[in-house]
Amino acid sequence: MNKKLKQIIWLLAAICFASCSTQTIHIHKNGTASVEINLFETIDKDKNNTNETDTTSAIDSTEFDKESLGDYRKSIRDLYSSEIITNFKYDTSSDEIITFNIKHVYSLGRYLDPLFGTFFEFKLTEDKLIITGPDGKADPEDDITGSTNMIPVYARLIFEKQIKNVLTNNNYLKKIDSHTIEIKTSIGEINYSGIGNRVEITFE
Repeated sequence: MNKKLKQIIWLLAAICFASCSTQTIHIHKNGTASVEINLFETIDKDKNNTNETDTTSAIDSTEFDKESLGDYRKSIRDLYSSEIITNFKYDTSSDEIITFNIKHVYSLGRYLDPLFGTFFEFKLTEDKLIITGPDGKADPEDDITGSTNMIPVYARLIFEKQIKNVLTNNNYLKKIDSHTIEIKTSIGEINYSGIGNRVEITFE
């Protein structure tokens, strides 16, 4: 791994530690999705709401130069340069907000990185959505300090269709109402809990 790539990765890690990125994913009846990702938004876990942080200080508090920051932002733009991505916007003025539409929900997993920090597979049929992630049995020696437990993951999945049932072994996922699923977890829990990351959502 070259020095520049390492700098980009560590910059991303510093941003993750400074705040919690949030994803709001609207999944439409036709199999498309609209996504908003805020890279600098904290979660009030007691009140189920979000609060914006001082995004400028989160970036300025790192020791990375402007060139590294530019490379990091370019890597994000490159990630979303795809024919299945439309209406892509990346606001770097303050909040570092990413918005885009995607033509196929089953491709969504690859565009949640570097935001979830790991890959999730989406399979959508007429009456069911299955989301499958890592098996939760990653080698703990890969994170011997336990630092990935400090990198939060927060997402809301909002469906046009009405939810009939949610089946999962993961207690970090809950049904909020008949159209909304909420995920509150960490990269550590996703990778090292020993529980497979899978949810099956059926629709009315």
